[in-house]
This record gives sequence, structure tokens and C-alpha cells, in this order.
Amino acid sequence: MLIAGGVGTSGNVATIERYDPIGRISEATVLWPTASQGRHVAVLLNDGRVLLTGSLQPGSQTLRYDGYDYGVFGPAAITAVTPHLHDGVALNLAGSGFAPTLDAGLGRNRNSPSNVPVLQLMRVDNGLTRYVPVDPAVGFSDTGYAVAATALDGSANGPLRARVFVNGRVGSAVWTTRATVPGAPESPAVSSGAPDSVTVSFAAPGYSGGAPITSYELEIVQLDSLFGCTAPCSAITVGGLSPGVYTGYLYAHNAVGLSPATAAGSIVVRATPSLTVQSSANPSQVNDAVTVTAQLSSTMPLGGTVDFSADGQPLCSAVPVVNAAASCTTADLTVGLHTLTAAYAGDGLNRPATSAELTQTVLRRATTTNLSTACAVRIVEGQPYPVSAQVSGQDDGGGVAFTVDDVETCSSTLDAAGHANCSLSNLNSPTPGPRVVAIKALFSGNATSAPSESAPLQVTVLDSADVIFRSDLDPVVAGCPVP
Repeated sequence: MLIAGGVGTSGNVATIERYDPIGRISEATVLWPTASQGRHVAVLLNDGRVLLTGSLQPGSQTLRYDGYDYGVFGPAAITAVTPHLHDGVALNLAGSGFAPTLDAGLGRNRNSPSNVPVLQLMRVDNGLTRYVPVDPAVGFSDTGYAVAATALDGSANGPLRARVFVNGRVGSAVWTTRATVPGAPESPAVSSGAPDSVTVSFAAPGYSGGAPITSYELEIVQLDSLFGCTAPCSAITVGGLSPGVYTGYLYAHNAVGLSPATAAGSIVVRATPSLTVQSSANPSQVNDAVTVTAQLSSTMPLGGTVDFSADGQPLCSAVPVVNAAASCTTADLTVGLHTLTAAYAGDGLNRPATSAELTQTVLRRATTTNLSTACAVRIVEGQPYPVSAQVSGQDDGGGVAFTVDDVETCSSTLDAAGHANCSLSNLNSPTPGPRVVAIKALFSGNATSAPSESAPLQVTVLDSADVIFRSDLDPVVAGCPVP
């Protein structure tokens, strides 16, 4: 027992004394360095020292009594303790002062109860206290104290204060925890990065189990494998995965073990499909309908839509994919070269894809030019010779040139019905004759109609000096030369 100051018959007592249970009284020691004190408070601290504070006297001081040399408060000092306890884990203490003094108290040998150290464990949250004996298989020393691995099995989880009592005296306190597995990870979310990888992110559980979380694990059922990261971390990335749908579970891990599972949901590794485009007609003619088909190929079922473009401009948008294909039909391509592409938007099982460029050639519409005449094809020179051209398949009009032996003689413009007329005036014959000429009609074309050329019309032109006119010849068609 420590007697620190007080009030005696002669007033305040300024000394400190140690009273031993055997009855010995220690020498008095001066407690207050300046003046006597009274009506103060003496508090035994967890580390075995005594805190003396407060007084009714002027100039009172707050002191700590550190007189370990007396042997009364030389407590067991714990410097290390098993930090996280759970079933099957031994509690080990390291420090000093665990071995009792053999002649302390009423005990005179090691078998006396007062000569055996005892561990006190107190729940910090509710004050429940338990005394745990030393493991007889291990024993104790002045620097070590061991509790059997099964001694605490089944105990409630929570924070604990540990102190060792030696010869009935309490030692310094340290803190440890009776831990359990942590709570399950929270807020899982799946995202994709590289084509063959996924990232599962999560939040730490609300309860660590009383022991620090050391890692997190992602179980992928189809692979029968665990993938992890060292805490603190908030995401696990798994690469080298084949396209498919996987089932995942997340776990938190501490010194006790794995937490309950959190379902990560469906982990989808999307396939990268191939995409090609084809044209129903290439080259095609202007105003003709052309069907552009996008053909997809993937290891996963295909859905979603395809966007078609021509020369970077939208052609058909959001065309559904049916049987791994989508089509776009247009008649709006102008004459010339066009760059066609298809872009697949992707779906839940497939990544987006873009086709290579397809060059579509659009030609002007083909035309046919026919040359005719109402006159005989054997005439006497020096007379006008009327001819007519009919151009089929054209639109927007155009001009027609008429040639004689490939020399343009006259030209005309097509009317609304595609007709053009001309009267040739240079049909002459040398002397002696006759002369056979080839007459043709050439359509020049327009923005949407291609040029065309008629077959030659063969006309025999007679030398007028060699011709004898008779009155009994067949009648001449009006406007035609005399044959």
C-alpha cells in the first residue's frame, strides 16, 4: 500500500510511505518539495505509476510518483502483444516484470498463488473482465507470458485491454482486439478496358472485423481462380480473358480470414467483331438503287445497330443487326467515286467496330442513239438531206452532232421527247461518181446521261453529170432530194 501525504494530528503530511502486508513500514520520503499538501487526489495509472494532483493549499502542484525503487509499483510492463486475436491463435505477451518476487506478500515459494502472474483482459466497450492463466505447456518468464491457443475460443469479438497482475500488483496496460472476418466489400462495379480485360471496382466494407484488411480477392467462378490486390486498393483488373460472360464474387481479407462474398454481377468480356461492307452493284448507274450490306462476324451473339455513311456523311442510321448483317439501300449517290463505310455501335457482348472503306463508282446512265431518215439512201448530189436522231435512256436533254464521214456537219438540241433533226447540205460526189458516205449521230451526254453514238447510215451520192432524170420514177417524199 502507498500512503501519500494526508492530514495528521499536526496538520498536513508532506511524506510518502510504503506499507507492506507483512507489517513493515518503509522509510518516510519527502513527497512535496516546497510545502506540505493536503486533500489531494492519488490516482493509480495503468502503467503502475501514481498521479498526485489537486490540493487546497496555495501553490499546489501536480506530480507523478515514479518511485519504482520501492518495489511496490514496479509493475509488469508489456511491450508487445498479439495484435489481433481469434479462435486458434495464441495470445503472447512480451515485456518485463512478469516473474514475481518469491518472498512477496504472504507466499513463500513458487507454488503460492501470489507467486503466479495472471493476465487480465477487459472489454473496452462494456467493461466485462476475464482473467486468463498462463499456458502450462509454455509457462512464463520475466519477459514473456503465453496464453494457450484455445483459451479464448468462443469469446466475444471486440477491443480488449490487457494487464498482467504480478504478486497482486497491476501492470501497465496495452490494447489488443478479439477480431473476426471483415464485412463484405461494397458497391461493386464492372468496367472494361483492353479487349481482353475487365476491372471490378469496389468500396471498403463498413467493418474491418477488428483487424486491418490486408487484401481483396476477386473470384471468377468459370476460371476457378482468385485475383487480388493488396490493401489499400479499390479495384482489381484481370487480363487475358477470352470473350464471354463470367460470374464474379468479391472478398475482403484480414488476419482472421475472408469476408462473406459480395456478388460482382455479370462480368462481360466483350468480343471484337470483324465488319466488312459490300455493294450490290459496283459500278452502278446514277439513280439506280444500290444496297450496301454490312457483314459482321463474332464469337458472341450479335445485336445492336449499324450506321452507314458515304463520303463521311450519314447515309442510313441505326440499322438493326439481323443474322449478323445490316443493309442500307440508296438511290441518292451522284455520278463519281464515293467512299462507303459502316460503323457497328456494339452491344452488351460485342465491342464497336468500323469497316474498311469501300469505293463505290457511280456512272452516268447509259443511252442509245438511233439515226434514221425518211428519204432514199441513193440520191443525187447537191440536195439537202434530212436526218433524225432519237436518244433513249437520257434525261435532262443535251445536244446531238451529225457527222458525214466523221466530220461534223450540223448539230441540234434534243426536244422533250429525245428527238433531234438536221438537214445535211454537203453531200457531194466526185466526177466520176458515185460516192458512198457514212452519216452518224453523236449524243454529247449530260450530268447524268452518258454519251452515245448511232450506227452509221450509208448513203450513196451520185454525180449529177451522170444522172438522167426521168418523169416515170416513183414519187419523191416531201422534203427529200430527188434520187
